Amino acid sequence: MSSTMCAALWALRRSGCCGHSVPAGMQTVPCGTSLQRHQGPSSGWYWCLCLFSAKSNVLNMADLFADTPVAPLAEVLRPKVLDEVIGQSSLEPCFCVLLIILSCYSLRSIFAEVAPMMSLKTRFLLGIGFAAGMSAAVAHDLWVEPEAGGYQLLYGHHPGVSHEGAKQIDYSPEIVKSVVCLDATGSHHPTQVGDSSPVKIEGDCAVLYVLTSSGYWTKTTAGTKNLKKTEAASPLSSWQSFESVKHIDRWGSGAASSLATPLEIVPAENPLALKDGDKLTVRVLANGQPVADATVSYDGKPRGQTGADGTLNIRVKHGGLQLIQASTRTPHAGPEADEIVHTTALTFALGNDK
Repeated sequence: MSSTMCAALWALRRSGCCGHSVPAGMQTVPCGTSLQRHQGPSSGWYWCLCLFSAKSNVLNMADLFADTPVAPLAEVLRPKVLDEVIGQSSLEPCFCVLLIILSCYSLRSIFAEVAPMMSLKTRFLLGIGFAAGMSAAVAHDLWVEPEAGGYQLLYGHHPGVSHEGAKQIDYSPEIVKSVVCLDATGSHHPTQVGDSSPVKIEGDCAVLYVLTSSGYWTKTTAGTKNLKKTEAASPLSSWQSFESVKHIDRWGSGAASSLATPLEIVPAENPLALKDGDKLTVRVLANGQPVADATVSYDGKPRGQTGADGTLNIRVKHGGLQLIQASTRTPHAGPEADEIVHTTALTFALGNDK
């Protein structure tokens, strides 16, 4: 046990913090030995300490996964777990918090010794396991579905993804910032864009690309607001959000080439000719340049990170409409936000080769 914990427990016992002194059954002992419990289980203190030592491991997630793509998620979850732990405990809050802090301190020391032996990829894969359980509950998808004479731009929970909640969510048509319609050779075609939700796009497109933005978002002490950081009270973090989707209806040079957009996914081969179980190589590009270490998801589940050339292999696992997504975070140049978050999707129907 560290000298910090020994001293803290001794101080608690002497001072009677929160109206309770540490029972005599929990004796402080020389550093380097374990805390002894001399009383029976009825005291409960020993078991509470064990409980908090285990649960507080989760609280240190933000430090554990620093320098990895899941660090922002871990930071968001830390206070939620803290609230849950204290809410389920019969101990006084200040004593609970102290135990949690001490346990996190011990875990940090242990991880400092283990981390040099772990690659960044290993730490990220551990993070995927932690984040995957939350992704279905918090994510929204943007996708395109063909209809007579054109397409619908849908937002909400893609049918192929295991989300809870509404399958489609109304949105303001004003979030649509640009629409690109190409034929199979890559030539631009005109489109007619609707003004109601869901936005209908009329046109004959081999490739349809839609860029949207819901503006600035700021996490505050009172929740997340659709405001710039400079407009929000008590801002904690802020980002400017962009979402885009590229739908491939017919294969050709237009679908195989980059559109030089802020973020896009380009398939290396014709995805419409694939069968269930086949692999597809995709390339993530930002303004036409490969993006390394971008997290790529299939049907809402992380499948890995792109290599230095921006590529990753994805195995398709079902028929019908496919959803492949990627996201990046880059620093924001102005005071309005801390980051720019780009999320892009590639959609196509399996077996729709024309």
